[in-house]
This record gives sequence, C-alpha cells and structure tokens, in this order.
Amino acid sequence: MNILIAVVSGFASGVFLRSLFFTGSTSLTTGSWWPILFVVLLAALVGAVAFIKPRHLYSLGAVFFLFVAFGMIRAAVADTPLPAVFANQVKQRVQYEGLVVADPDVRDANQRVQVRVSRGGESTIMLAVAPRRPEVAVGDRIWVSGTLEVPEAFADDAGRTFRYDKYLQRDGVRFLLSFAYLRVESHAPWYSLPAALARVKHMFIDGIRATLPEPHASLAGGVVIGGKSGLGNELKMILYGAAWCKSSCSLATT
Repeated sequence: MNILIAVVSGFASGVFLRSLFFTGSTSLTTGSWWPILFVVLLAALVGAVAFIKPRHLYSLGAVFFLFVAFGMIRAAVADTPLPAVFANQVKQRVQYEGLVVADPDVRDANQRVQVRVSRGGESTIMLAVAPRRPEVAVGDRIWVSGTLEVPEAFADDAGRTFRYDKYLQRDGVRFLLSFAYLRVESHAPWYSLPAALARVKHMFIDGIRATLPEPHASLAGGVVIGGKSGLGNELKMILYGAAWCKSSCSLATT
C-alpha cells in the first residue's frame, strides 16, 4: 500500500512540478529539461542509499522521486504542439495511408478507428469516424479520407465542460477525421504482436458473449478488459431510465 501511495503521489507531484518548470515551453526539446535530470539523479542517489543500507523508507523515497520524473516527462510530452505537416491541413479534405493501432470502437451507426499516419518526417494518430464497413483490425494498413479536424472541448447538457481533446490525447490521438471512408490495403502480418494481442482479447470477449446475452456481454467486456463495443439502445434506455428515476426520487424527498 505504501508503494502505491509513493507511485501515485510521485506521479501527481511530477505533473504539478512540470507546470512550474516548463511554463511557456512546448516540449522537452525546447523547454528546461534539467529539473527532470535532477530528479532522476536524486532517485538514483536515494536508491543507492537504499541498496547500501536497506530501509523501507529509502526504497519508498527512490520510488517516489522516480515517478516524479515520470510525471514530469508525461506532462511535458502531452503538451507537445500539433505536427505542423498535419496542422496546416486542418479543415481540409485529406487522404492518407496509415496503420490501425487500436481496436475499432464500433457504434450503432459508425466505427471510430485510430490510425497512425506518417508524412513529411512527422507521425501522429488520428481518430477516423467512418461507416461500419469495411471491417478493420489492429495492424491493418488502410487508406483513409475525410475532413481533418482538431478535437475541442465542449459543454454537456448540464453545462459542464468535457475536455474531449485531453480525453483523446491520453491515447495519443491529436486529430479527427470526420465523414471518413476507409479501404483496407493489406491485413496485419502473422508476426504482428499488437495484432496477436488483439486476437487474444477478441477470444476473451467472444467467451463472454457465449456466456452472457447482450447488452450485458458488451458491458462486461468494457469493464473487464476495456472492450469498446457499443452498449446498444436497449442498455442506454435502461441507464437513462435509472438516472431519471434517481433524479425524480431525489426531488421528491426534498
């Protein structure tokens, strides 16, 4: 438990410290990298002390400072500017060839596919919103066309702001391809490790579906291993009804 506290608090502290030392900079290459190096050296020093004179407190200190450095690096990388090659094409109809890097998020009306695209010496990940056909899988090389956009934050019905850009950025997605069309150029080779892991994941989800009916199977897959299958209209109506009932009961008791 103490190690978990050291990891979480260290990472959070690193993100906070990044806001102090990297203010006004956009990446590790242009910003001040010396605070990260200092923290890494500090973690190494405390780790050496813990190795020479074993004490639980010294070990926790080494873990804490190591994850402070990880937090600073992660926060700095997350705020890197958009690749100029692609940023210059925003709001334009574009077409690329790229590699599918994650399982498609199949919805009732469309599918959302993460595609890694390289051009002009720069690489980025785009989220293509396309029809459900053709089916694509992790490791497939595809041709995709669509309107290039930058994800933006938006307000929900309750007036709360949802940072959609940051939500996508956690998976490395920096651009959207709206009204997209896909074409599979070649399927993943047999030796592709990401494709093999995706197949194992699908086998597990198929086992859940063989045991549970829909929409319970999709919900269980999402909870257990992060499956992205749509919940379907039936489950959505159940959840909306439960939320409405809870809201009505709260109003009735006030």
